[in-house]
Amino acid sequence: MMNFNFYVKMDMVSFNKKYQGFYQSYLQVEKLVNSYKNLSSDKTQKLDDIFSKKMKTIEQLNNKDFIYIPYCFSLLSQFPYISTMHKVLDALVKVSIDKGFNEMDMAKFVIHLINEVPVPPNDKKVVFYLPYIHYGLELNPLILKERPLVNSNIKILFDLLSIETILMIFNLIILEQRLLFVHDDIAVLSEVIDHIVSLLYPFKWPHTYIPILPYELIKFLQSFMPYIMGLEESVFETHKYFKEEDQQNLYIVNLKKNVIIIFEKKKQKKLCGLSKMY
Repeated sequence: MMNFNFYVKMDMVSFNKKYQGFYQSYLQVEKLVNSYKNLSSDKTQKLDDIFSKKMKTIEQLNNKDFIYIPYCFSLLSQFPYISTMHKVLDALVKVSIDKGFNEMDMAKFVIHLINEVPVPPNDKKVVFYLPYIHYGLELNPLILKERPLVNSNIKILFDLLSIETILMIFNLIILEQRLLFVHDDIAVLSEVIDHIVSLLYPFKWPHTYIPILPYELIKFLQSFMPYIMGLEESVFETHKYFKEEDQQNLYIVNLKKNVIIIFEKKKQKKLCGLSKMY
């Protein structure tokens, strides 16, 4: 998964025309009205404070001449074309902010990527072209000379983790343990996990493999079977699952801190790494 976040400047007149239901959605009027029913006076006062703060925010917005709108483009793929996805995202962003392109052009761009750029067979490669990129983008077969494809720079793995930590990770994988990788950037998270799994060659990981675990599926971590999963750091720090003390033999690899922590016998224990624990 690759993400690209950016902001687009828009005048307030255009904003109000394009996002007509924004204020009602932001205020959550219907939800607030339903919440007022059967509430005590002290709880009603809290809702009044929330509503007044939101109204103040809207008033401040209306007094401005322009606003910056946050956008996020994401590419999801089951194939490890990470470096190519970076370049595709860059072209997609440039097309979206180019006044010479409209929404129909954007739709054609996406349709072209989804329907007209195939995964190459084992003995060939695919070359395709995109706006703002003056050379052909290559997609190599998923298997190159019997080895799994790696489409990004493996240097990122060694920038984040020490040799000691990497060796311990492979030791845990060979022993078929439960591993959870944590980082605040899901693009980095998926890239590092993909490199680790590819380096297992000639072995293969036969168990559950989810590079980016959605918040809604966090219960999957309770599986007693071996797995390799990745989780966004804010979810790891705030979800109640990690506040409880009933996890057994769950190894957590914090990529930012270069540390491995194990939940064992209702205690957190630092297994290896150079950085401090949580």
